[in-house]
Amino acid sequence: MLISRYGTTAVTMDTIAKECGISKRTIYELFSDKNNLVAETIAWDNARMMEKFAKISSNSNNPLSAMLLINDELHKKFMSLSSIFFIDLKKSPIFITQKYEKLMDENMANYKRVIINGQAQGIFRSDIDVDIIVYLYFKQMEDIKNTISNDPKYKIYELFQCAAECHLRSIVTAKGLQIMEDFKKENKEIR
Repeated sequence: MLISRYGTTAVTMDTIAKECGISKRTIYELFSDKNNLVAETIAWDNARMMEKFAKISSNSNNPLSAMLLINDELHKKFMSLSSIFFIDLKKSPIFITQKYEKLMDENMANYKRVIINGQAQGIFRSDIDVDIIVYLYFKQMEDIKNTISNDPKYKIYELFQCAAECHLRSIVTAKGLQIMEDFKKENKEIR
């Protein structure tokens, strides 16, 4: 995606039309303006990721294995995002920001369901406040996006991977920790 690589400000409708091999007029027949295109692109990309995550979850042995595979997918996704994308997103019109926040709320609800399912299987600790854990995790991810915008010495995908692993280690049981260790051994090429 051009927008994720170069940000919303740098990418023009002319650039998008050229990249897609269509006329600018065709784009405007589909989208009222660039902001609408950006909002719909973000929603489309999120929906595509959620479909992929649902498939991973349905093919996984347990919620933690699914989370680890999903984290690896997110790691790849973050490798393709430039910090300028997040800077531009903060400056976007309110309807884009609201759409993004709505998607994050849906993602948080999904994440909460996964943790509760993992608690029922003895993989995640039963003594944690799931609402607080989910909030803190997503807040930390948001802070990472803001950090990378202001401090380019860190790569967003490295920060994400480290934060995700620390987060998971803090909420798993001994059974969950064994699943994490086994996953790392089996998936060395991913990490």
